[in-house]
Amino acid sequence: MSNFKQFENNIREALNNVGGVTLRLPDQQSGFYGSANPCDFIHYNKPFFYEIECKVHEGNTLPFSCVTDTQWEKMLDASNVNGVLAGIFLWWTDKDETWWVPITVMKELKDRGFKSLNYSRMCDTALYLNIEGTKKRKYFDYDLTRFINMRYVINEISNNPKKYVDIYSEVL
Repeated sequence: MSNFKQFENNIREALNNVGGVTLRLPDQQSGFYGSANPCDFIHYNKPFFYEIECKVHEGNTLPFSCVTDTQWEKMLDASNVNGVLAGIFLWWTDKDETWWVPITVMKELKDRGFKSLNYSRMCDTALYLNIEGTKKRKYFDYDLTRFINMRYVINEISNNPKKYVDIYSEVL
């Protein structure tokens, strides 16, 4: 099984462990126009609805081009709805760390001319949430309790990305 598929399975298990309802959207293999999914998972945990994409990356920067046009469009549209949190669980394989990245923060950075997320700079801001996990040889068992408990903070940052990117602009 690929790193990506195992990561998705671990995220699914962790989402199931925090309660609520999780739906894994099947990967679109057909390539027909309009058949692309906006994300990997939809999760509901009262009072928030989450659109979650999983990304696995090695290196110090994640190019924004790793997010498809459909993902940008659909996840940003969803984040305009009150109570919807859309973003990416990003596993930096060579750093052994996983982070939550709100799609609205990525869009704000992209609009300011950034071409990628920089790992070193991520660690210096509160724009992103480090996801706790216990490493089991190669992969992690994640505990998303803190992620769910921080939902109001995540919601505040997601709804006001310009304000929070402005606050941390010196380190970005």
